[in-house]
Amino acid sequence: TGSLTNRTAGIAGYDNNLKNPYIQVFNFAVQHELTRALTMDLSYIGNKASKLQQTQQINDVNITNNGFLSAFNTVRAGGDSPLFDSLLNGYNIPGVGVVGQTVTGSQALRRYTTTNAFVANGQVGALANFFNTTAALSGTPGGLLRNAHLPENFFVVNPQFGSVGLVGNNGNSSYHSAQAHIAQRFSHGLSGQFAYTFSKTLGDSGLARDQSNYALNKSLLSIDRTHVIQQNFTYALPFGKQGSYLTHVPAYVDQVVGGW
Repeated sequence: TGSLTNRTAGIAGYDNNLKNPYIQVFNFAVQHELTRALTMDLSYIGNKASKLQQTQQINDVNITNNGFLSAFNTVRAGGDSPLFDSLLNGYNIPGVGVVGQTVTGSQALRRYTTTNAFVANGQVGALANFFNTTAALSGTPGGLLRNAHLPENFFVVNPQFGSVGLVGNNGNSSYHSAQAHIAQRFSHGLSGQFAYTFSKTLGDSGLARDQSNYALNKSLLSIDRTHVIQQNFTYALPFGKQGSYLTHVPAYVDQVVGGW
């Protein structure tokens, strides 16, 4: 359980129906012989990883279904919101005044050094978390909610905790690439390879924008490399009995200049 005045302790759980993740791989390639020693490969290589295990934060602050976002926007626009009057009513805001006597709750938010940056920067979630967890002004975490006679779970589902993680199979990732490969088989002392890959690696970034719509979390992963170029070559120097130059040198000289 936990105390309603804690609001910082973390807890995690696991989905009762956890499944094994799996990967599907898709490949298609064509090859063409440009010369007897030179070939080119063009291919598509992709994969999709499904049902990856991911921790979902189920105790995120709610700002849309309780009117908080609307009240926040009113404050940002310079207006007054009854919600903030009730949350801060009667408190002496340092450097600002007493809410309900000399200032409104909205005016206090815009002037109070602890909250004015939230308002100015549009950090509605951070302000909601402040009201949910702070012991400032009231003396106990959640005290501002009680001052307004709002339910303990006004902002979060489990108000006695801070972080509540649920491990489930919500993750997925995908990789798509177009690859070109040119190979020179050993001929006239030369061999080598050149490869170019254009790819995109998408998956869950780990920072959920909306816990109710995980599709919004999909973005480029840190392992994404859009362009990859690889090349190597080997050249047999044309010296010594196996080359084009110094072919008639004594054996002991050939040991020094040949075979490189």
